[in-house]
Amino acid sequence: MKKNDKFILEFFIILLVVKVMLQNSLYVTIPEFWELGIEVACYIYFFVIIIKYLKIKKWKITLIFFIVILAFYTGYITEDMTLLSSIMFMTVAAIIRDREIIKLSNKVMGIILFIHISIYFVQMIIGSVIVNPDSSGRTRYLLGFSHPNTSGIFILWWAVGKVYLANYNMKKVFIYFVIIIIAYYFNRCRSMLYCGIILMILSICINRNIGTREIKFLAKNIIIIMSIMIVSIVFLYNSNNKQAKELDQIFSNRIFFSAQAINENGFTLIGQKVKQSIVKIGNYVGYIVMDVTYTALFYRFGIVYLVLLILLSRYIVKTQTKNEYVLLIVYGIFAMLELYSLNFIICFPMIFGANWIGEKNDT
Repeated sequence: MKKNDKFILEFFIILLVVKVMLQNSLYVTIPEFWELGIEVACYIYFFVIIIKYLKIKKWKITLIFFIVILAFYTGYITEDMTLLSSIMFMTVAAIIRDREIIKLSNKVMGIILFIHISIYFVQMIIGSVIVNPDSSGRTRYLLGFSHPNTSGIFILWWAVGKVYLANYNMKKVFIYFVIIIIAYYFNRCRSMLYCGIILMILSICINRNIGTREIKFLAKNIIIIMSIMIVSIVFLYNSNNKQAKELDQIFSNRIFFSAQAINENGFTLIGQKVKQSIVKIGNYVGYIVMDVTYTALFYRFGIVYLVLLILLSRYIVKTQTKNEYVLLIVYGIFAMLELYSLNFIICFPMIFGANWIGEKNDT
């Protein structure tokens, strides 16, 4: 790849990471016009570079074109273009090495996190900080972003990227796990904590060659397992099953919201506009809050994208190593807890599936 093309490509990758994170910033507001302009410019350039540098079979070009058009249709119907953005971003990994993309994105994430958290702590010192109390009255600190869980998501995937780039060096794993624990003290983001613990356990396993076959099996099937599990729990919840009700408490009403969403909207193949009805549970009265990716795919975005995720994960297991297996397991469990897993710009494991597109230049 020519130096100028690579420089522009890396610039656009940086721009996308910055855009996604600043969309959730307490301190910066990006006009919607600029957000749209940035995305359109990035993806047009990605398309040009793919045509210029990749050898792609005709049937693959046809299939990719169909998937992009389908994702655009789904985005239009659901009024959410996250899937289209993720699919387009994933194509970048077919042009430039996966590890390079992760390293570049991770560096940008680290800088933005440092700036936001630093400003937030200064605000804490002078007593002008914004907080978000939870249902039990505990103070949850935003750490510079729009919601405590958002800061937790960014910190988690920044830490996961660091651990991956360090090849699961246990000293580094421990350092980033401690950072996650410290962050949890402030933002109380359980998704970040649970996935951090899983990352720690899996890192120990692959360093000591414990359960290698089991890790591979789990990575290959994690999305199928979690999908079946959430649907089964929802049906049990609807049947007033005691264990399902107890699980709902553990998962912060995610089961209740999943059950309500599926009961009201049913299932969809390629996406549908969902009903915005008011629900009540405990002290909460408002719209359905959907954090479970698998449920959102079933009732809102479309089962076809769940099938694509399954195929991608199986392809990644077939072509990658145990280092990537760990990423897939963390991703699969994270998707049970947060809808943000559909954003491949931040939640990066699925970009390894881009190797399927065509022969990649050694850039």
